[in-house]
Amino acid sequence: MPTNELHLDERTYAQAKRLAEQRNVSVEEIVSEAVARLGDAPSTPAANQNIIGAFSDSADLLDEIVEEAYHNRERHPLRLKTG
Repeated sequence: MPTNELHLDERTYAQAKRLAEQRNVSVEEIVSEAVARLGDAPSTPAANQNIIGAFSDSADLLDEIVEEAYHNRERHPLRLKTG
């Protein structure tokens, strides 16, 4: 397999190295696993897309979020009514 050079900042490399040591694998295997998992994960909406579209497959979850927001607004109004 051909090899490629990858440049990581010190913090990211330290985290990858720590994970590799915990799992008794190489840093290369940790990076490969991370990339594979990110490839399998659902993508996030692009910055110019409507955030609601991110929940298009989770209508029930979105309903729960909106309902909780309404209840929180009723209990803790952002603006207090003045008499």
